[in-house]
Amino acid sequence: MIDGKSINILTLGVLATVKSFSNLDLKKSSVYLLKEEIPVNSFGIRISVSGDLNGDIITFFEDGVKNKLEEDFSKGLHKENIDKNSDDHLKLSNSILTELSNTMAGRISAYFSQMNINIKIGIPQLIDPKDHKELNYENIAVIDFKSNEGLFRIALGLKEIKYERNLTFVLYGLKTQTVEYITTNFIPRGFEVISTDDLKLLSYYVKNKRIDFFLVDFYSIENNPVAFFNSLTSGIDYNLKFILGVTKVDVIKLKNIKLTGDNYTVIGIYPKSKSDDDIIKTVDLILQKVGLRPDDRRRFIRVNINEQSRFFVAFKEGEKLIKAKIIDLSLGGVKCIIDVEDDLKFIWVGKTLRSVDVFLKYNRVIVDCTVVNKENNSFSLAFNNLNNNDKETISLVIFKILSSST
Repeated sequence: MIDGKSINILTLGVLATVKSFSNLDLKKSSVYLLKEEIPVNSFGIRISVSGDLNGDIITFFEDGVKNKLEEDFSKGLHKENIDKNSDDHLKLSNSILTELSNTMAGRISAYFSQMNINIKIGIPQLIDPKDHKELNYENIAVIDFKSNEGLFRIALGLKEIKYERNLTFVLYGLKTQTVEYITTNFIPRGFEVISTDDLKLLSYYVKNKRIDFFLVDFYSIENNPVAFFNSLTSGIDYNLKFILGVTKVDVIKLKNIKLTGDNYTVIGIYPKSKSDDDIIKTVDLILQKVGLRPDDRRRFIRVNINEQSRFFVAFKEGEKLIKAKIIDLSLGGVKCIIDVEDDLKFIWVGKTLRSVDVFLKYNRVIVDCTVVNKENNSFSLAFNNLNNNDKETISLVIFKILSSST
């Protein structure tokens, strides 16, 4: 658990270290907590901690801050003949920042020890924004510092989450009610769900996305199921897994059907006569048996929103109404582009926005949000405590976007 004491210790460690390395003037600008992810927008260094706290201490340096720290620390070093674009300069730069982060982590460790919180410091790792879009932890404390040279950020991430790609499955031939129920159940748990009865679109998805499994109503393919399997999987380089919705009569028919082929396998069946909730439970059991565990994957999938679509957020700053187009949506939050660039002065990382109107074409939710990123004319908001109705609304919107995209 991250508390105010831990944040104060991090702040002291940062300021004391920077003061000993440089005359860079840092002023704490904001402190905030994040869930699950922190964006990587600049060069950084990550140092693992273990013991009473298990996670990472991460320092991020905007270019101006990075250059200032290197310049101050390296005064007196013989580096006049080192080309700024050379490998030697890069090694020196990395060495300086690694030393700074090591010293910072050492100070923080000592401060924690004084508070009877024992941690061990690991080996530093460089973080390049070219290689990382975000880092993921169960809980993240972030402290932002402003300076004349730019932003300096330090974060404490506890319990790293290592995500694999989202699991994707397709629904084919199912009743609308069942499709909606399955979608609103699975999307919040990290699945990408696509539903279509169009065979051409179905073939497109199979060949252009890696589909983990299919949920298919056997009635829709009973005339020639093997031909359906073979046609759909022809030319793909992976094995497609099918789960079939059947009646008692269909189970008898399955005995005469080839359930495995070059590129497909029927991994289970679910009884169509059961309730939608029972279908969910049956599918869960089948997935666990074949090693596809939904809870091991990313909690929130994201979809890109066309800027021409009627997706936007609106909130008030005093009497002023601020609006921004949504360009990225998940159950975790939204990424937006501001309508009026001058309105960006009302938005900063860590700020809580109350009662934000989130318009999703014909749907609307109102939710408190936290600003978690700001870059050029765009910013990102994390939803704070969505209720179940809002989660269901957003899940259905995501489902419709995924089902209609090609």
